Amino acid sequence: MKALPGHKTDRLDAPRIAELLQYGLLRPSFVPPSEIRELRDLVRRRVHLVADRNRISNRIHRCWNWPM
Repeated sequence: MKALPGHKTDRLDAPRIAELLQYGLLRPSFVPPSEIRELRDLVRRRVHLVADRNRISNRIHRCWNWPM
């Protein structure tokens, strides 16, 4: 759909998308298997936890180096 020329507003695109879908000219979206989705969720969670840990560690180091 991204490669199709024309306006990019939802109201104007909706009839064209519906017509393409009706004739079977659009491929369905890729949905990975459940194992891959679970692995992606775990990796995202780990990335957030590591970022939080680093943020807290940096705050502690800033407090230690605070000028008195």
